[in-house]
Amino acid sequence: MYHDLFFLTLLAIVFVVANYIIHKYIIFFALKKEIKPYLKSKNLTFIRVKSVGLFNSGDFPKKKLHPFVPKFGNIINETLVYVYARTPEKNEIRFTAKIITAFFIVKNVEYKGL
Repeated sequence: MYHDLFFLTLLAIVFVVANYIIHKYIIFFALKKEIKPYLKSKNLTFIRVKSVGLFNSGDFPKKKLHPFVPKFGNIINETLVYVYARTPEKNEIRFTAKIITAFFIVKNVEYKGL
């Protein structure tokens, strides 16, 4: 019995750690391929990113909670992050980036509040 409990606990820990690593991977590639080039085109300097939280939608309109398994096998997910940048006048600004992924591949990034 204790072996089963140990196995289930270990499985839960691996699941949480894997989700965390995937989340960081998505943000890293979105920064590299989409967000930093966008900031450079707007003459802004990147400072940092911060997660908006599980139930917060940042500057985007609030949406209803959706199930963890997308409808009809849709593999498109959205990750929301706050992006902090610095203007040429040394002012710090914050806006929300919605990273749209399809099976861990960044497909599009939308910006709101910039």
